[in-house]
Amino acid sequence: MRKLLLPLVIILSILSIQAQANDVDREIRALTHRVDSLEHEMSYLVLSYKFSTLNNDISKLANDVYINSIEIELNITTNMFDMTYGDLMLRYYDSCVKQKQLIAGLIKGTRLFYTLDISSREYSQSELDYLQTCNESIDSTFDYLEKAIDLLKSNIDVYLSHIKP
Repeated sequence: MRKLLLPLVIILSILSIQAQANDVDREIRALTHRVDSLEHEMSYLVLSYKFSTLNNDISKLANDVYINSIEIELNITTNMFDMTYGDLMLRYYDSCVKQKQLIAGLIKGTRLFYTLDISSREYSQSELDYLQTCNESIDSTFDYLEKAIDLLKSNIDVYLSHIKP
């Protein structure tokens, strides 16, 4: 009986250890899957945030420029002309052009990051569609900024033409 009991205990111990090892392997795989899923979600959120922030920053600048254009139009309409104000608006225009150039660089960098990220990770079709929509919306917002800056320049030119005949 002892000869039978000792091998049986050894076999049961080995099976128990192997079952525990399988449980640990399953837990490691489950944790690895959760980490991969979290990395994927984080990557998607980072891209969404970058596009959203960039789009909001462009919109904010474009709206500020447009408001200043309206202010200049109001001054022209009410015949309120001041050379100092005209010079200030010219400097503001120059700073807007520089900001537009910086934003163009940010757009280029964000799009490069986007391209590299979507090529290295697997996104669902709905995630890709959303990110592509965000990417495309930046073009229209940037176009709005360019038009606002062009309007600002033309209003400044008209304003200055009333000061300097």
